[in-house]
Amino acid sequence: MARKYGLFGLIGDFIFFWVRAFTKYQRIKENEEKRATSVKLGVRSIVQSIIAAAALVLCAFGMKLCLNNLSSSTATLPVFTVIGLVLFIGIAIVSLIQGMLGAMMYWIYQLKLNKKPIGYAAMAVWIVCLIAAIAVSILILASI
Repeated sequence: MARKYGLFGLIGDFIFFWVRAFTKYQRIKENEEKRATSVKLGVRSIVQSIIAAAALVLCAFGMKLCLNNLSSSTATLPVFTVIGLVLFIGIAIVSLIQGMLGAMMYWIYQLKLNKKPIGYAAMAVWIVCLIAAIAVSILILASI
């Protein structure tokens, strides 16, 4: 399947991510052999949870740097600092929506397919990553 690159390709990937994930789930669900042994969605949920949590923490750290630079008296080019702040906020929102909610969707689909331990492990990793990302982000931003 050919992918479109560029801004519209990224927007399309973001919007149709939910549809593609459901399509993958349906394909595995329809195949009885794959349904009984599949762990793909659980593994994908674990990886996506860790990456999204790391992105959220990095965005919080970047926002802290931008806010510190903006509040200092020697701020150079405050316009770029504001642009950086807006970009970090945008990346954090996308990471939260597509990363964490997408990971949640994958472990739910994994548990619907079969009751393998990978589904429960993915759920536990998702909960830990979400709590850790929120807690670390609050600590980073509170230290401004």
